[in-house]
Amino acid sequence: MIKKSIGLKIAFTLIPILLVSFIILQFVIVNEFQKSSLEQSRRSLNTFSQSVFQTVRAAMNLGDPAMIKKSLDDAAAMDGITELKIHKSQSVIDTFGMNAKPSTEELIVNLLKNPEVKNYYIR
Repeated sequence: MIKKSIGLKIAFTLIPILLVSFIILQFVIVNEFQKSSLEQSRRSLNTFSQSVFQTVRAAMNLGDPAMIKKSLDDAAAMDGITELKIHKSQSVIDTFGMNAKPSTEELIVNLLKNPEVKNYYIR
């Protein structure tokens, strides 16, 4: 029989504990990295959308249809934007006497009733 020394007992106890601790630590690090990446992506998307909004809004404040069209075309050509539409509410159509119809899309109707920032990722 081989006598088990105290050092061998400690080693056989520490190895599984260290292995389990490493796995748990790895899981926590990966999880926190994913949360951080997602939050940073949301902030970048929000900054990007605010930039596009302010650019188009500034052109609309000038009132020149050519400038508005150019700003919309420039914003739509930016990398990451697949489609850019301006939807007019009924009050805007009435105020400016436009010959247009308000959108009937459910999402747009809900956003015009309850304006809030929403970020959508559509493939």
